[in-house]
Amino acid sequence: MNILSGSFLLLFILVFAACALCPRRYRFWVLFAAGLVFYTLGQGVSVAALLLCWIWTYAGGLCIAAGRDEKMRRSMYRLFFLGNLGFLALAKVLDLINGTDSAFVLPVGMSFYVFQTCTYLGDVYRGKLKPERNPIRYGAFAAFFPTLLSGPITRSRDFLPQLLKEPDRTPEGERREYELRLHGLTLFLWGMAVKLFVSNRLSPAVAYIFDQAGFFTGIYCLMAAMLFSLQLYADFASYSDMAIGLAAMLGYKLPRNFDNPFLAVNLTQLWNRWHVTLNDWFIENVYIPLGGSRKGRARKYLNEMAVFLVSGLWHGQGLHFLFWGIYNGALMILGQWTEPVRVRLRAKLRLTDSRILVWIRRLMVFLLFSMTFIFFRADSVGVGLMMTGKILRIRPSDLIGFYPQQLFGKDNVNFAVSLLLAAVFLIVQYLRSDDMPRLFRGRNGAPLRERSMELLHRMPAAAFRCLLAFLLAASVFALCGSATTLNTSFIYYAF
Repeated sequence: MNILSGSFLLLFILVFAACALCPRRYRFWVLFAAGLVFYTLGQGVSVAALLLCWIWTYAGGLCIAAGRDEKMRRSMYRLFFLGNLGFLALAKVLDLINGTDSAFVLPVGMSFYVFQTCTYLGDVYRGKLKPERNPIRYGAFAAFFPTLLSGPITRSRDFLPQLLKEPDRTPEGERREYELRLHGLTLFLWGMAVKLFVSNRLSPAVAYIFDQAGFFTGIYCLMAAMLFSLQLYADFASYSDMAIGLAAMLGYKLPRNFDNPFLAVNLTQLWNRWHVTLNDWFIENVYIPLGGSRKGRARKYLNEMAVFLVSGLWHGQGLHFLFWGIYNGALMILGQWTEPVRVRLRAKLRLTDSRILVWIRRLMVFLLFSMTFIFFRADSVGVGLMMTGKILRIRPSDLIGFYPQQLFGKDNVNFAVSLLLAAVFLIVQYLRSDDMPRLFRGRNGAPLRERSMELLHRMPAAAFRCLLAFLLAASVFALCGSATTLNTSFIYYAF
């Protein structure tokens, strides 16, 4: 079931009403039932995989906690952790072997709920969380429907305690709950607008070049790579904001999944800002167990490459995903290895980190990032290498006859509107960061994202209802207006 469908809207209204009528300590029953209904209506018999994952990891938490000594607990943890990942690996192998003609289809969102339930096993083993004795309460975490299909990957130690926490009935507590729900509604509507007006508008232009890359020059390939980076960011950030918003409207807090990655000045910083919850999962469950940075620089680089290899395999079975992982790992290691040299060179040339230099570095990181994602979007390594080769051979003469409107059906209005909406998206994301200019800060110097709830709280109820009605009407119009915006499927559903 797609979260932009009418059936999902009806389901959420019913769940919201049930949670409002039900005491908080019993809401996990509603959330567990909603997760099963949501996944069954969208995936059918694939709900069996979700149930198996739920039962396996619930039993795993109890077995880990019941271990007589550290050796037994470690053995139980490895058994259930690797067994849980084994379910995912088996499903991916079956999907690869059987192909599209098989009756077996990899369940949508399986990668996300497997990784999420793995956090529970790790939290219990490391003593960060006591094992959950109530299987239904644990099921509400494992099958939390806003995050089932594409995350964010929520750690059990952050979410399960919220299911037990009683509401604060003081005026200040009720005000905070009201602000959380209001913030959730705002995030959901913002995510919906980004998906419909930014991601969906960029998608045809990206597909136009990637599907027939052999007929275009390097300048077109470069533009397609940059547009795909923007499309992927808008698509996944919009889903993350919508999922976080849905959870907030129900009274639960989820971690932010994207922290303005395109403001990064190096690739290491970018990956720490991109898909934050998945990055944290890899660090906690792959990088640190392999030794992290504790065993020397060479071992650190090897561990980082292992993380990117696993990430490539997680995203897909094709060789181009594996190549994408190796490519990103090599670039990040190269950047870290040469960082001291570049720092000394900037100091020698007296190039301080002025705002202009910072933005130049950000542009360079964005271009490198976009180049790597050619292999993420291309159908094969060969196509990716061909497009990369064309980009590296770009000459000034290639600008002659370059007609970017061609990517948008030779429609000048569509081209201008699409780029304008993408610019608005990036500007708003920038204003949500800590890096904004002083002009856009509050009187006390705090970023607007920290003052947004205060401003919304002061907004008259009538004005807020008018704004809400306008956003809903615009979203419905976008859904029904054209065939392009009818695409409500998110890119990360495939993973």
